[in-house]
Amino acid sequence: MRIFTCGIVEDEELARALITKYVQRYSQLRLTWCIESLSDTVDEQQTPPVDLVFLDLLDKPNDSYRIGDGVRINADQFQSIIITTAYPESFVQSLGIRYSKVLTKPFTYPMFEQVVTQALALLEQ
Repeated sequence: MRIFTCGIVEDEELARALITKYVQRYSQLRLTWCIESLSDTVDEQQTPPVDLVFLDLLDKPNDSYRIGDGVRINADQFQSIIITTAYPESFVQSLGIRYSKVLTKPFTYPMFEQVVTQALALLEQ
């Protein structure tokens, strides 16, 4: 069984803790880094390349397009992105960023497991 590395970009402490807990529970994932902001991903020592990134789309309300631009600029360093957001997938699609799956907040472990399983299947193709 292949082990996939992952990173978390999430500004909310409780959400970071929940995703971290779920990652630890999912046997094929190993958490490599966890940061609060997309701007922190420019430091490769802090955020080495990983297979999968859980990305909270909106750091602050009304910043969606700035964040979308940041994701587009940094997308090449992420092999696969799971967007975590309270907004519908149609909103995510409107930003024109590359992502594998959307995990809509609030989410349970079964929802997390389903989305991660699908994203990892895409990585294995």
